[in-house]
Amino acid sequence: MSHDRYRYRPFPSLYVVIDTQSDAKSATQPSTEKQKNLGHLLVEELLAIGLSDAHLDEHGYIYATIPSNVDKAVPVICFCSHMDTAPDFTGTNVKPQWIRAYAGGDIQLPGDPQQIIRVADHPALRDQIGNDIITTDGTTLLGADDKAGLAEIMTAAQFLIDNPQIKHGTIKILFTVDEEIGRGVDKVDLTKLGAQFAYTMDGETAGHIEDETFSADGVEITIQGVAIHPGFAKGRMENAIKIAGAIIDRLPKHVAPETTEGKEGFVHPTGVTGAMDKATISLIVRDFNDEGLASKEAMIEAIVKDVMPDYPGSSYTFEIKQQYRNMKAILDRHPEIVDNAVEAIRRASMEPVRGSIRGGTDGSRLSFMGLPCPNIFAGGHAFHSPLRMGESAGHGKGRQNHRRAGKGLGRAQLTLPEGTISPSIRPPFWYDPPLVKGMKMAARDRYSRKLECSQCGNAGFAEVSEDDMPSRKTRGFEIDALPSGFETEFASSNPRRHMIRCRCGHKFKFEQTTAYAPGGEPRV
Repeated sequence: MSHDRYRYRPFPSLYVVIDTQSDAKSATQPSTEKQKNLGHLLVEELLAIGLSDAHLDEHGYIYATIPSNVDKAVPVICFCSHMDTAPDFTGTNVKPQWIRAYAGGDIQLPGDPQQIIRVADHPALRDQIGNDIITTDGTTLLGADDKAGLAEIMTAAQFLIDNPQIKHGTIKILFTVDEEIGRGVDKVDLTKLGAQFAYTMDGETAGHIEDETFSADGVEITIQGVAIHPGFAKGRMENAIKIAGAIIDRLPKHVAPETTEGKEGFVHPTGVTGAMDKATISLIVRDFNDEGLASKEAMIEAIVKDVMPDYPGSSYTFEIKQQYRNMKAILDRHPEIVDNAVEAIRRASMEPVRGSIRGGTDGSRLSFMGLPCPNIFAGGHAFHSPLRMGESAGHGKGRQNHRRAGKGLGRAQLTLPEGTISPSIRPPFWYDPPLVKGMKMAARDRYSRKLECSQCGNAGFAEVSEDDMPSRKTRGFEIDALPSGFETEFASSNPRRHMIRCRCGHKFKFEQTTAYAPGGEPRV
């Protein structure tokens, strides 16, 4: 398979259209088989890049190695992202939308006009003027959590293989499943991975690095009520559903996700199931230290004990399940791991922003399993929401600034103990190549364009790229992916000569009666 197909990593349109939602109700590993569909594609790409040991194991994890090209022993590092998307909102039939050179203002999403990304609710938009933004169409998750991270790591791997003059030690790649339901590293084989420390690519705004997460527990309260025929229930029935409701109603409103911020923890009911005789309340408890967790869990049980005397015939069980702990406890013992990443971001001409996550990553658990693992930005905002958006490379003034950052990232190397060198930390510029000072590599414009057969009506969006160098006489047109039912009949670097064949047999020129996806128009 030609490496040219992977020369420049586009925004992961091919990744996000593959539904990979995890399912907390499933006991299998991975929790959904469809996560492996993306896994097989990633392994195919890694092998094509030249990582000969890339493989998908029986648990759904992907392992791969970028071999060392230095002649001395140096520590092994790992880059990690997860393949699953959150079960909070549908990830089926994702239609990513490009907004070229964002000019400011609220963004109304075309799939559901009631879904609007408002600047007042998402002030980070103010920092994206002139840049490209990628959103959902308002009907699904975007899936960039964490398929943006996957694309970043794939880009770095391709770049290092293509540029052996960049010296580095052994670099491991780990792609996980089920991160969104807290089981992302349950069966990771750290011995096989063989890394001494790692970085997850699962953060927000460019330049941010996090070395602190929530500590997290789950609480499950099971209520056994008294069931009886409602016609004979007076003085006897104790409805478990009503008992559950009474408990939830007494949870303090000032200790909830919607009323807390910064370093404040919270209690959050995530599900209620049951019937008259038995009901279960599922909650998550979050705080930045174990003492805060314990006090909140004691508060919940005190509420239950206060409610239950009103229902003398009923009983309850109260179970706490540890989920993950604040990675800072481990990373503080290895400050050089975060310091190196901060320095790499600075060399990329970006301002490093060190902070904490009101959530967790695979790195939280990996750190306590013996693999210290902070988190690096991936350019995402409004996680787990149909309002999800991602930063991309900018056009106009923003584009120039981002290009300079891209060059810096190409030079930036994590100077690790004993001389280890890492790949560049890849920003969320999902369709531009990483650039290295002195190397003449053309940037690539990426866009989506609709193909529609005039004979049978078959339609879909193609992923296309062109050179973005005014000095070039030709556009360097290439099709990166065609929708189902279409194939190339005759390839040409000129889209007006590139011939497409539909499954019905009809042939037509690519650039003729096609239409651009919203915001997907190429440069002029």
